[in-house]
Amino acid sequence: MEEVLKDGSEGKRLHKEMLEQLYKEEENPELFLLRLKNKDGSFKKMIGMKFGRLTVLEDSGKRTPHGRIIWLCLCCCADANLKEAHTKSLKSGDTKSCGCLNRERMIEFGQKRRIHGDSETRLYRTYFNMKDRCYRKKSKRYKNYGARGITICPSWLNDYLTFKAWALRNGYQDNLTIDRRDNNGNYSPKNCQWLTKSENSEKARRNRKLLREIKV
Repeated sequence: MEEVLKDGSEGKRLHKEMLEQLYKEEENPELFLLRLKNKDGSFKKMIGMKFGRLTVLEDSGKRTPHGRIIWLCLCCCADANLKEAHTKSLKSGDTKSCGCLNRERMIEFGQKRRIHGDSETRLYRTYFNMKDRCYRKKSKRYKNYGARGITICPSWLNDYLTFKAWALRNGYQDNLTIDRRDNNGNYSPKNCQWLTKSENSEKARRNRKLLREIKV
């Protein structure tokens, strides 16, 4: 076991302690050491590497249906939970913790919603949908916004209350929709206004007509 602990890839104290503990609890220590090594006797490169909050401890001995190694990892959160993950999910960033990061984000999201108390309002849905079509690539409307380079100004993107203050100062009502004056411009105070659905449709019709005239 000393050979494992002296290897350069296992430099962290906590990682060494966990390996020692796993080694002591292993019914077959020789099998445990084999899970740390390649067939040529060298230590597996993934062992000791960090991915987000996870440090790879050992090959769990399990495999995915496609034959990928499933690694046993230690999370550096307060609970120091163990987590199993395969190589691709670790390297791609899909798995970064034992699940604690998602829990913390959900708590943070809940706190933000409670701060403004508008999560069920039409104005907040307008704000949410605006961000969704500009930044979430899986959104059905992303191709017409984010994929075209349409973004949201930092003051709005990072603070719903700033957007809300602008909306109320500029005549927002629940029967209005947000519109960009310049269809190729971004969402910002200078480029946005509130229009009724019929006004928005009429503007879209004029834009389509103008495009046809340009093509001719």
